[in-house]
Amino acid sequence: MMGLGARHFHECPKEPMLTIYLVVGGAASLVLQLLPFLYCHTTSGKPNIVCRICNFVLYLFCFVWLIIGSVFVYRAYLPNFESSQSPEYCERTLYMVTFLFTTGIYINILIGIIGRCVYILLCGK
Repeated sequence: MMGLGARHFHECPKEPMLTIYLVVGGAASLVLQLLPFLYCHTTSGKPNIVCRICNFVLYLFCFVWLIIGSVFVYRAYLPNFESSQSPEYCERTLYMVTFLFTTGIYINILIGIIGRCVYILLCGK
């Protein structure tokens, strides 16, 4: 995410915030993945309270950033991929990867919710 956003930083005049969405979202996801390996467990093996708070804040930020990024992505739906001089232009790979990535996250959330509901219905828990 960060690489794609950085590589195409000024290549989407229709929605310049797409690249920022990718860079910031990628950085937050990277920190979220690396945080547990850095200092999340005390010597007794219990999770560090500071780490748990940081994880919560990062998850909350990623959720809010997904919603904000969705506005950027879907507001620019179907930009002009041909004329780079047009104010409606957006680089094809940048937009399509961002669109598919964001839509994929929503599909995964939906599958998770449906799966949880089916589990509750079938197992009663």
